[in-house]
Amino acid sequence: MIKHTIFINEDVIVDYYTREIPSDILTFTANGAWPRMVEDGLIVMDGMGYYGKALYAKGYDVVAIKNKAYDCYTNLSFEEMAEITKKLQSFISNKYKKKIYFGGCASAWLSISLSKYLEFDTALLLMPRNELRPEDFEGMGVNLVAELNKDLVSPKCHYILCCNFNHSWDYENLLRFCNVIDEKNRTVLNIPDKPDAHDVMVSIKKHKIWKKFFYNILMYGNIIEHEAIIKQ
Repeated sequence: MIKHTIFINEDVIVDYYTREIPSDILTFTANGAWPRMVEDGLIVMDGMGYYGKALYAKGYDVVAIKNKAYDCYTNLSFEEMAEITKKLQSFISNKYKKKIYFGGCASAWLSISLSKYLEFDTALLLMPRNELRPEDFEGMGVNLVAELNKDLVSPKCHYILCCNFNHSWDYENLLRFCNVIDEKNRTVLNIPDKPDAHDVMVSIKKHKIWKKFFYNILMYGNIIEHEAIIKQ
């Protein structure tokens, strides 16, 4: 494993993991509102980000964007975002035939900010949010309203947005993303669950289809057919 630290400040770390012979697919992973320890080491600040270890083990190169603050990347200045994209562009150049972003919650906003400049082919966005309210994160000081800018949306990227439509606040956030992403550039999936079920990854895992769902998108760009996944 070869690791390059692309960017680091008090709250955000961007690492690029490759190998002697790079993969032909580059994956971008970003954690959401705050670091949490979950199964398979999905989010670990000292590790490879959101599902990064599994992606690397599968044979893909990984850019892990890890955030340890509660403000979900909004503390990054435009100058820092420009620095991150410039450095990443110099590393990845034309090495990859496909670039795929994978993130959830507030890190979905980050994909909108990066997709155009880093030329993502696909962005899989789970329960995308551009707004977080203090009442949703009691005692954690979270209060986020991040601008969704249509000018930053890549016309070459296909955005797959997954949301539990029964979760009213997540659904409101989803509609904001749909307002800035053209219909031809997006696929919207309803992952129905209880009204308080935010993490659609957990909802999909209940049906034991998560890996098939995820890797089918990575390898083929296809959405599997299952009663738990409703195309809108």
